[in-house]
Amino acid sequence: MASSALLEQIQAGKRLKKATTNDRSAPIVDVSKKGPTAGGSSYAAPSVTPSSSGASAGSGAPQIGSLFAGGIPKLKSTQNSPAKSLTLGKPPSIPKREPSSNSGPVPPAPPARATPPPTPLGRPAFPVAAPPPPPGRPVPAPTSAPPPPPERPVPMSSAPPLPPSRPAPPSDRPVPPPTVTRLPPRRVPAPS
Repeated sequence: MASSALLEQIQAGKRLKKATTNDRSAPIVDVSKKGPTAGGSSYAAPSVTPSSSGASAGSGAPQIGSLFAGGIPKLKSTQNSPAKSLTLGKPPSIPKREPSSNSGPVPPAPPARATPPPTPLGRPAFPVAAPPPPPGRPVPAPTSAPPPPPERPVPMSSAPPLPPSRPAPPSDRPVPPPTVTRLPPRRVPAPS
């Protein structure tokens, strides 16, 4: 019995009157029409007005709101333009920079490294080993000692060495003030 009541509700929904939608998202093209007619659409055919340059937006094309409301402007031709006489050839070459005599000596190139770079600390280098034995057989003991851990590279820095971590024993003499070494004045080459 409940299914017949449900069927009656569904069929009653079919008898509802058709709703009309007023979609106002499209641009207003023709203001003379005050709204949708009964059973009709709210869209009117776009009116096409030719622009002063003779170009048109195309017949039947929808109007574009705001910026190009009067149609898409026609671009001017560049064939008769005075800027056309300027030919675009290949780009200018960049002159090579030669060291000048006033710039001082050129620093020497860093020496080439004779040793290979150290391995990353996250992944130690393992020697190539034989494949694992098949299951069920005893694992053979290693024939040699494991390789030593890789050495950490010493950072090359111009910073002075760190002071000793142990404080110096106290003495009865007062500590002399630090001496300041003065460097000779730097010579600046005269501009040429």
